[in-house]
Amino acid sequence: MDAQSPLRTQKARKIAVVFGGVALTLLVARSGLGHGLSATAPLQAARIDGANGMALGAASDRLLRTAETQAAVEEVRQMSRRALLASPVEAAALRNLGFLTAISEGEDKADEQLSLAGRLSKRDYFTHAWLLDKRFRQGRVVDAVMQADIVLRQRESGWPVIIPELVKISGDPRILKPMTAALARKPVWRS
Repeated sequence: MDAQSPLRTQKARKIAVVFGGVALTLLVARSGLGHGLSATAPLQAARIDGANGMALGAASDRLLRTAETQAAVEEVRQMSRRALLASPVEAAALRNLGFLTAISEGEDKADEQLSLAGRLSKRDYFTHAWLLDKRFRQGRVVDAVMQADIVLRQRESGWPVIIPELVKISGDPRILKPMTAALARKPVWRS
């Protein structure tokens, strides 16, 4: 055996460890940068880290708000699907698909997707506003009160619309238990 063979092996290991460390550092930096930008600059975050479900969900959300062509709508649909593949609990992406389903196939088809998005995130105002409207129209009093509580906690601007609707159904005996439970938690809209 060559006397330099152990030295070469040791040198090769050091080089492999350095390259592995650099590759891991770049991977972590890319993922961290993509994650960090996902709330403020989701389109850039999605370009940096195309497998970041949060960035893809936020980017699809931004695109949906400005989509004016069928091609833009299809891009939102594809980006939302990629977001769900990367992160199956990405509520914004599921909500976007639900809204697109509501437009193309009807509200009844979208209800399951939007209900699931609502269970995944209690902070998604648009999902819960849609669910609130649908539950009021369906006469599902218990669910309507639950959705109203979520929406009213998020935006005070909804009070002039939602509170009168709750008053309209206040005579329904089914409202007593869910309304009592909602008010017992002392929400900001209680008064």
